[in-house]
Amino acid sequence: MKITVIPEVLGRTLKNFRKLMSKPQFAHFSAYCTGLIAVEKKNIKQIAHALPHGDQSSLNRFITQGKWDHELARNKALTLVKPHIKNAAFILDDSCAHKTGEKMEGAAFHYDHLHKRKCFGYSIVTSGYAQKKQFVPFRLAVYQRKESLAPDSRFMTKNELALQILEEALLFQPFRYVVVDAWYTNKIILRFLFEHKQFFIGDLKSNRNVTIGKRKKAVADHCYTTKMEEHVIDNQTYRAYAEDAYLPGIGKARIIFSQLKRDDGWTDVKYLVTNMFHLTVPQSIHTYLARHPIEGFHRDGKQELAFETFHMRKYAGVVTHLACVMISYLLVLLSKITFGMRGTIGEICRKIQRKAEKHTLNLFMHCKANLKVKQQAASFICC
Repeated sequence: MKITVIPEVLGRTLKNFRKLMSKPQFAHFSAYCTGLIAVEKKNIKQIAHALPHGDQSSLNRFITQGKWDHELARNKALTLVKPHIKNAAFILDDSCAHKTGEKMEGAAFHYDHLHKRKCFGYSIVTSGYAQKKQFVPFRLAVYQRKESLAPDSRFMTKNELALQILEEALLFQPFRYVVVDAWYTNKIILRFLFEHKQFFIGDLKSNRNVTIGKRKKAVADHCYTTKMEEHVIDNQTYRAYAEDAYLPGIGKARIIFSQLKRDDGWTDVKYLVTNMFHLTVPQSIHTYLARHPIEGFHRDGKQELAFETFHMRKYAGVVTHLACVMISYLLVLLSKITFGMRGTIGEICRKIQRKAEKHTLNLFMHCKANLKVKQQAASFICC
């Protein structure tokens, strides 16, 4: 269904971006973000068709070749949501946006942790603030392999991207601690956090060498399930215990050996590492679980905001699209906070879509009624 006007819950917030771009650019920006939220099929063709005065070619140029500064728009969106970020954890993770077609600039084969295999597409380093089961995305950075680097792009390792993000986040809004997965619990990232006196917690690979009791070996070889005690954490049963350890090249840390109880038995042991020595074992596991909101962001982004279902041959278009995805997510989040809209991000997207469709239907019925009145008047005059 065609959207005749941008819904008020989005329009009020979008006005804050007006001075950052020209009038035509702002029209395209508003249309694209609204389309990502409220249009059922979220591609440039369908968004251009659904919105008033939509032009597919113009919108496509705006995304792939536009000269507007999407970093300014991202910063503005973050500034609007910043007052609502308090005592948050900072989460660093990555997600794979699966693609087909070898002609997409910057796309390559990456290991997908979710499916436990390599996939073709984009590896997106995702970061943001998590608080009370709510996630505020900070940056979506595309990691490119050196052999598939897009034209005019500078190669950066995942660690370099992660350090850049952490430095920016520390300046933007301090956080209580950082939660990372096994990829980022390496010497480079953990040493940076130690040097900046930041608390962290993350999981280690089972073959990671650590020293416990003057014995250096793989962390899995230090584990004794007989030492574990059961705890109920966030309505789930775990068994776990902790040991003080030394990480080569990093320093002193605490290792938490834990397992989650499922219907078919205990899961494989997870090895958590942290420098928060003041936490008990249950508190450490609860702190690590603060990373769950980023998984919700990946799910909502892929299902509702075209985080994955985009088709851009040019790398510049991919970067711009992901910036708009993040801004659109923040627009929905601000609608939830400012207008008191209840529900998940996906549910709010669907509510906004229904509001837009209802307005279109009402306008159509109003125009139809006016046309009928005019026809009756014309018939009366003729008589």
